[in-house]
Amino acid sequence: PVSSSYLTHEDNGHITIDKDSLFETLQHSKYDPKFWLSLSAERSLQLDYKDFHFHGTNQTYTSKKQGHHLGRHKTKFGISSILVPGLDFMTRERFYSSTLAFMESKRISFLGIMFAFYDGQGSLRRQLAFVSIERTVSLHELVCSFLKSRTYKSVDLQLEKVQLPEGLGVGDIFSSKGACWRKNVILFDQNNLSPSRKQIGPMLEDYFTELK
Repeated sequence: PVSSSYLTHEDNGHITIDKDSLFETLQHSKYDPKFWLSLSAERSLQLDYKDFHFHGTNQTYTSKKQGHHLGRHKTKFGISSILVPGLDFMTRERFYSSTLAFMESKRISFLGIMFAFYDGQGSLRRQLAFVSIERTVSLHELVCSFLKSRTYKSVDLQLEKVQLPEGLGVGDIFSSKGACWRKNVILFDQNNLSPSRKQIGPMLEDYFTELK
């Protein structure tokens, strides 16, 4: 149930609403982990998703039906926003296969996932994950290049890599894809809390456009 701490009962029977307290209550309700974890992985990715576009020369999307697309053309990647800790989302059943299916449906080979949540001390935390199935360059190489780029340094997200648990990706829900799962997914703590998707999306657009 929603807290009523924003309601004040006066002696004359009137009820006063503290708008600041109400806003804070509603803001925190968005971060309810029970809500987010009740959704399927694909539904969570879709709920707050946005496409971003850039002009590039690399192969960016491959499927059995469409084959390979090369040459300079306008293409896209996506960023989803999910309001739970990254590991809570990644350790759920069928995370990897569901994420691949979602990327296939969006016709993208690169997906950013922005995580925002409140920690045990009530402080806002941000994390940023990248998932890539790009065949022409590894995710590790792509991320290293991004972190050294002029575009990244102009904003400086203060990213620190999060070590994924050893058991992650092991089991029948990942089948033979478990080995490549770790190569295709990376998670960071975002210590600069100010940049949101409004800044990070265009920043990645600029970075991909500059790639040769």
